[in-house]
Amino acid sequence: MSSENNKLIAEFMGLPKVDCNIGTSYGYITEGYMHPKVDVPVTTDGMQYKYSWDWLMPVVQKIGDDYYNTPFDETFSKLTEGYENIWTIEDTYKAVVEFIKENNKYICGSCGEFCNEYTYNEETDVDECNQCKKINQNN
Repeated sequence: MSSENNKLIAEFMGLPKVDCNIGTSYGYITEGYMHPKVDVPVTTDGMQYKYSWDWLMPVVQKIGDDYYNTPFDETFSKLTEGYENIWTIEDTYKAVVEFIKENNKYICGSCGEFCNEYTYNEETDVDECNQCKKINQNN
């Protein structure tokens, strides 16, 4: 589960996908991401969001920078209410993961933009904003 959550966070942070053989056996190449601080690839298992404030705080900062005074500002506050001590890394990590999952519900599957309203498009098998749905219906 931690690996899936790390992938979720990496994509939220916009880390580039790269081939990676670090942390794999016998030189096996797998999908990884570019490390957020140094120029080396890292697998999702090697990411330290759950254990290191150095990894996690840039994510918290991005949430603050991108979502402060938006409808999701209130969502993050509600998510953190469920944790006894949001100042522990474990609870902060859980709140960040839940926030990103909630936020991703409002990302258009066609254009990738945030949208307040979306509709499932059977032809493309994604939730998409109403603008993209209109464009796809006209094609």
